[in-house]
Amino acid sequence: EAPIKLNERKIGSIRLRVETKSLYLGLGRFSVGLLMIAAISLLFGRIASRKIRRRIAEAEAALQHMALVDRVTGLCNRYAFEHELARVVALHARDGLGSALLFIDVDNFKKVNDLYGHQNGDGVLREIADRLRGSLRRGDVIARIGGDEFAVILVNTHEPRAIAHIAATLNEVAARPFMIDDVPVHVGFSIGIAIIPDDGDSAERLLNDADLAIDKATQAGKGSYEFFSPQFGAKVYQRNQIEVALRHPVSRDELEVVYQPQVDLCSGEMIGLEALVRWRRPEVGLVSPDEFISVAEESGLIVEIGRAILVRVCRDIRDLRGEGWLVPSVAVNVSARQLRMGDFRLDCERTLAEFGLQPCDIELELTESVLMDRIESQRDFLDRLLESGFRIAIDDFGTGYSSLSYLRHLKADKLKIDRSFIQTLPDDADSVAITAAIIDMAHAIGLKVLAEGVENDAQLACLQANACDYIQGYKIGKPMVIDELRGFLKPASRSAS
Repeated sequence: EAPIKLNERKIGSIRLRVETKSLYLGLGRFSVGLLMIAAISLLFGRIASRKIRRRIAEAEAALQHMALVDRVTGLCNRYAFEHELARVVALHARDGLGSALLFIDVDNFKKVNDLYGHQNGDGVLREIADRLRGSLRRGDVIARIGGDEFAVILVNTHEPRAIAHIAATLNEVAARPFMIDDVPVHVGFSIGIAIIPDDGDSAERLLNDADLAIDKATQAGKGSYEFFSPQFGAKVYQRNQIEVALRHPVSRDELEVVYQPQVDLCSGEMIGLEALVRWRRPEVGLVSPDEFISVAEESGLIVEIGRAILVRVCRDIRDLRGEGWLVPSVAVNVSARQLRMGDFRLDCERTLAEFGLQPCDIELELTESVLMDRIESQRDFLDRLLESGFRIAIDDFGTGYSSLSYLRHLKADKLKIDRSFIQTLPDDADSVAITAAIIDMAHAIGLKVLAEGVENDAQLACLQANACDYIQGYKIGKPMVIDELRGFLKPASRSAS
């Protein structure tokens, strides 16, 4: 209550009365509203949080799946397989038992991709994965660890006979055709086998051992399997030593060239020579071409070696002719890597011109496998070589595709029958029949035929009876160094007279 005054005189009073019930009621409603908003927000927050956590978990699972599973086949990938292999190795280190590692290489798969496309190639890979799953136990580990490479762990299976039986079964499974647009396509498996833990105490070592076994299986023939042997490692070491040493023989003049005569069967006249390379390695001695040529080819050193041999041959021809000897054309072996060089023909022409020679003085020997590699481009390439004047010979015929049908599309001058057929003449009826057929068919398409590796009179008589054109071998002359060759050549003046 408060007084009301006028001219300092109280004339009345005023009393204020406040009602707080509505205020508290308003405050109550506001508090309830805040609580409801908070509860609703919390509910929605929990729902949103749960969705986010679920999506994160799904994303993590997807990432883990991508990290561990091959996208094409649905099998384990290399990372997951190596992890599982390490686990199995550690397990057997404790329990004393064993398992087997199978490294599988799909033969001819590159041709599937090239002929039918990568989409159909992926379909074949998926079918291979399905066949592996259907042929192995549920507890075995199956993975795709590369483009056309698969791997298997046969868990708790280490008895060689059982492993060999499984490998043979897988080869049978792979031999069944794969259908692409109703066309049967054939591939196969080459399988390398390593025993866990006998052949290695780590995943890396075991994979390397199985890979070495695959190389051995591939050499034995497609569709085969091979167990790892410690000798494989020794051969790899020896190969690496050869590759290291091969980087110096050209500069150190360690390579030698020997010449073997080629003779006309009718006239008995020498119609050519083949240049053969030898490597005299310091402190080791003479190294067989069988030991180092394949290493040089794989490492790419064959290009430098091939160029050095051509230079040596051209120099020898020039020098011998300068001394007055009649020197026929000389055959030089050419590798696939040399042919892939874009300037191979021009390089040969420049080398010949440097020594005053013509392309017809050199015969280029190419194997079947080299010719069949990208046959269309090879045909154009051979045409250009022939137009330039080079002679072309197809070497080692019978060891590769063994088909004369493709020769109709490839121009050449001469066909050389591989020595493996000649060695068994005339006792082996099959070799006689094959040799006769090759000669007849080659003559039908205008090719001369040379038989290499002729060593005795019986082989010579058999080849004469089947109208072979030329022969080469120890029967008429061994490979000779240039000093020995001088005694085999005729003076050019005598030929002119």
